[in-house]
Amino acid sequence: MTPTASIALALVQDAADVLPKGLLGALMDAGLELHRATRSEGLAELESLLVGGAAPAAVVLAEGLEQPLAVAQQVRLVAPLVQQLFVAGPDRRGQLQRDMMLTRLLGTNWTIVDPAMTRWDDVVRAAARATRQRSNLRTALDRMNRHLASRRDSVAEDVRRLTVSDRYLASILEHAGDAIVAVDEVDRIVTWNRGAALLFGRGEAEVLERPIDMLVPEERREELLRLVHDALVGRSTTRYEIVGCRVDDSSFDAEVTVAPVRDAAEEVQAVSVIVRDVTRRKRYESSLHDANVQLKRALESLEEKTSQLVELNAKLQALATIDALTGLKNRMVFQNSVTEMIAVAARRGSPLSLLLLDIDHFKRINDVLGHLEGDKVLQQVASCLRQHTRQQDIVARFGGEEFAILLPDTSVAHAVRVAETLRRACNQSVDLASPLTVSIGVAEYGPNDADESLIKRADDALYASKRAGRDRVTIAST
Repeated sequence: MTPTASIALALVQDAADVLPKGLLGALMDAGLELHRATRSEGLAELESLLVGGAAPAAVVLAEGLEQPLAVAQQVRLVAPLVQQLFVAGPDRRGQLQRDMMLTRLLGTNWTIVDPAMTRWDDVVRAAARATRQRSNLRTALDRMNRHLASRRDSVAEDVRRLTVSDRYLASILEHAGDAIVAVDEVDRIVTWNRGAALLFGRGEAEVLERPIDMLVPEERREELLRLVHDALVGRSTTRYEIVGCRVDDSSFDAEVTVAPVRDAAEEVQAVSVIVRDVTRRKRYESSLHDANVQLKRALESLEEKTSQLVELNAKLQALATIDALTGLKNRMVFQNSVTEMIAVAARRGSPLSLLLLDIDHFKRINDVLGHLEGDKVLQQVASCLRQHTRQQDIVARFGGEEFAILLPDTSVAHAVRVAETLRRACNQSVDLASPLTVSIGVAEYGPNDADESLIKRADDALYASKRAGRDRVTIAST
């Protein structure tokens, strides 16, 4: 079936229908004669042309035609290769295009034109060209099928397989969800499937033999052409992100795969461009990225607040265990330490000693120098005790001007030497007009001791030092 180069068939509702003014001139310029007929007459005329082995170059569906989709389907059933031109004004164009996109029977053999347009010559030539290309392709396929069918019976199965494969590939091309476009060596579109028509909003006749870069915004055209030219020399590009452009100039995020199409001799004959709309995925990725950023900020804020909470807990812990004035352990910590160290000493059989130290005449210091100077004296004594004790020793403020020192793994003889060292160090390191003296009581843990009895024996020894004249060390009785 070949198109009749001199005929274009126009289907109208009735004789009163008016065709666009520019259509006749465009047909004349293209060398086509317009046959005007009503719906039923036009279909009969179309069938008669096909019986004669020819098809019109294009079929025009007038604007006043009722149920244009039904008419178009009848035309497609009778003449599936002929390009159809729908004449539709702005009020009908959008809905008609959506309906046609969803009508699978129409394929891509259609173009919608505005009756007020001025470039009818481009539309008519494009329609005739699309019809001619389909007809030539069908003629080539028919010739190939006849050739295959004429071969020997031994290759009948090969013929069947090739025919099935041809139909299978054609079905994939037509019904694939992605846009599949083939491009020749001069960057022109030569194949346009239904997925491409749905994605870009353009019919086959609108794009055939037009440059591939029309599918992207102007600022991305060189980028797309570079991918196509790379494929022409044998290099493939997969999952490349670019921006696509629809017929209404709206854009969308696209992912393209560009690959060479080779013949049996492995020579590159064309380039396939597969386009997928990834706008929704990109929007989701952007939303996910924003959510991750917000989550990261929330985690950073949480970490900062956690750090602040840890710092605050450390301060609260210090307030709960440290004497605020001297920086030594407080009495609560001392009491707990006595209980724990007695349990360890009893279990291991190791020695444990306790020193209770009191500043002599501290009330006189407060009365003469004032409480601020008295606080400084307490701080100096605390510093002296820290400097002359071990890390494992527990040094605490027992109350007022009284201090307690727990000495694990220390016998009473060694504890007395430590006490004498502390007594002399306090006398030498505290800065007062007259030397500062301290009294110390020493008690060693015995088998019958509990924490209260050990503290009482050390306290009794301390007051024995006071009664004996102060500034001395006294050992508690056992």
